[in-house]
Amino acid sequence: MRRRAFLSLGSNVGDRTTHLVKAVRALHAEGVLKAVSEVFETEPVGGPEQGPYLNLVAELSTDRSPWALLELARRLEEAAGRTRDVRWGPRTLDVDVLLVEGECVDSPELQVPHPRMWERRFVLAPLRQLAPDLVTASAVERAVGRVTPIGRLHWRQTPLPSSVRLIGPGRAGLSLADALVRVGWNVEGILGRNDDPRDAALGVDVLVIATPDDQIQAVARRVTPVEDTLVVHLAGSLGPSVLHPHPRRAALHPLVSLPDRRVGARRLLEGIPFALAGDPAAAALAEALGGRVLDVPEERRAVYHAAACIASNHLVALLDQVDTVARRAGLELSDFGRLVEGTIENVEELGTLAALTGPAARGDTGTLQRHRAELPEEEHEAYWALARRAMRMALARRQVAEAGERAQPPVGRPEEPVGKPDERRDA
Repeated sequence: MRRRAFLSLGSNVGDRTTHLVKAVRALHAEGVLKAVSEVFETEPVGGPEQGPYLNLVAELSTDRSPWALLELARRLEEAAGRTRDVRWGPRTLDVDVLLVEGECVDSPELQVPHPRMWERRFVLAPLRQLAPDLVTASAVERAVGRVTPIGRLHWRQTPLPSSVRLIGPGRAGLSLADALVRVGWNVEGILGRNDDPRDAALGVDVLVIATPDDQIQAVARRVTPVEDTLVVHLAGSLGPSVLHPHPRRAALHPLVSLPDRRVGARRLLEGIPFALAGDPAAAALAEALGGRVLDVPEERRAVYHAAACIASNHLVALLDQVDTVARRAGLELSDFGRLVEGTIENVEELGTLAALTGPAARGDTGTLQRHRAELPEEEHEAYWALARRAMRMALARRQVAEAGERAQPPVGRPEEPVGKPDERRDA
């Protein structure tokens, strides 16, 4: 079963960017790469005098063991010509296994989770971009080292397109068209339901099909394939296969709500994630808008989109329940706005388990029963479904705390220099 894993990559010898680009391309070729953080420039701390590092974190989706990932890390270092002449010295490439979901390793050669990652800002700053549920803003602030974000790593081997045509003048299509115009792309028209789409792929680098999901396949089949034109749809739950027979095809889903054309265009330019499957050239669309790309292959699109719907549509439904119940107390939804905002901030800062509060979290069934007595019957199902989930989360939090108490690390480890990826396996 695939699970999350994170690698830290760093370089301060030779063409630092090229070393990182080649390593990330190799991870993509291995079929494990999910996302890549921004690149951060880091001043080294400890070890001999040396130049600054470029660091990033790569998120993987993999069924490989921590030991297999360590072997992969070594192969990447060897391919970059890594030498180990000076401990904590300069290196063309250093790759460390930070975390592997559900795994704990403690050996002289490998420790997972990485024992010093929480001390190092050059690890935590990029890791937080990919996993805000694991790394809080305060954890980044407490870590050691000065880091400067310098932008995205352009690692995909694709020419940059510049012209696009769209099919589907709905919220998504119009929002995307306006956003692309703002960043300098040529939008060669937007076709509606009464337009003939047969020649839509002619004369442009990219054709975007922004129709409702259940119409994408039929529309794609009406368009005459053009060998060099990339055809992209925006659906989250579908992969690129629905765009057959177009030779170059991709699915690129903006992970953001687009309520109308004006707001949608603005939000597309706010550095949002885009879920990509298929032709990697589609990443240029996301990157042109300042976004970051999540690799979500076709076989995982449906479950990815389910998570997106829970995060957006179900949240709206939940707030509608808040509004309904609040009105029974003579209050408005807006009276609870700061509570909602603070809760989201707590989740971002602490993660879901630590942010959980309330009667279900503390096992106060008496309060839950009083709630039930006052709620209208039609609100019971949703209320109790979430209360039961909160109780399961509280149980999981206790189990995590108990496991942590049993696995306290030994005291008295010697201090080691920080500020660059780990050299433990050189010892």
